Amino acid sequence: MISKIKLISHRFLTFSDNENTAQGLLSALDNKVSYVEFDIRITKCGTAVVYHDPEAIDNDGVSHKINTVKYSDFNTLKGRFKTIPSLDEVLDIASNHSNKSAKLLIDIKDFGYEKDIYSSVVKKKLSDRSIYVSWLPEVIYALHKLTPLSKFCFSYWCKPPSASTKESHIVFKSQNGEIKNQPSTNNIGKSSGWYIEGALSGKLRDIISMVCVPRHMLDASLVNEYHQNGIEVSSFSYLNIKDIIDDKKYYNIDYFFVDSKKVFDGRK
Repeated sequence: MISKIKLISHRFLTFSDNENTAQGLLSALDNKVSYVEFDIRITKCGTAVVYHDPEAIDNDGVSHKINTVKYSDFNTLKGRFKTIPSLDEVLDIASNHSNKSAKLLIDIKDFGYEKDIYSSVVKKKLSDRSIYVSWLPEVIYALHKLTPLSKFCFSYWCKPPSASTKESHIVFKSQNGEIKNQPSTNNIGKSSGWYIEGALSGKLRDIISMVCVPRHMLDASLVNEYHQNGIEVSSFSYLNIKDIIDDKKYYNIDYFFVDSKKVFDGRK
């Protein structure tokens, strides 16, 4: 059964020593992974790089915000900065690899550089293989304006986020399930997202073809509601095959974000 389930390598976790690395992507593609997800942050000079958090640690253990450091200074800082690839480097790997069927889920964490990101994808001729993901509705609105035929996935909390989540994220709340397009020039170098009680509604819902919600917030009625309207559902994160099979049977979700190479090794 696991061979028929759509598994997404989440940040290429455990395919290399660190997440979101060029070597991790290469290893995932070598292992014939069909879906790979990676995150985008923007540096001080406007370079799109593949990294999840707003900050990274240098060789001396000092934390720096990604958006305050030029990409040309990454190798000087060393530490985790030395392993962070540019978006162009990662797209080069995907474009040149023999695994031509692998889909790329590009999770954009900073707003304002959609044209540059889209241009890079087009330049590498990866448009047909790319799915744009974001917790930021303004990112999806901007990309949809650029490329309305592309696929979009909106990530959000469908139940109240925990206290620890609220401590580490800016949490916006929708009152009626609808999120209008309200671009913010200040939404860069942060961790933020939306809490919507239940299903998304309105224009943003019309744009997307998929949603992504945390595993512990899954609800069968929510999944069914989306499926009735042709919207797929994905969830994060999974570490073993048993949990994936159980959640597939109970919730019938479409895609699983996986944090362990062992799950992919266990495919039959």
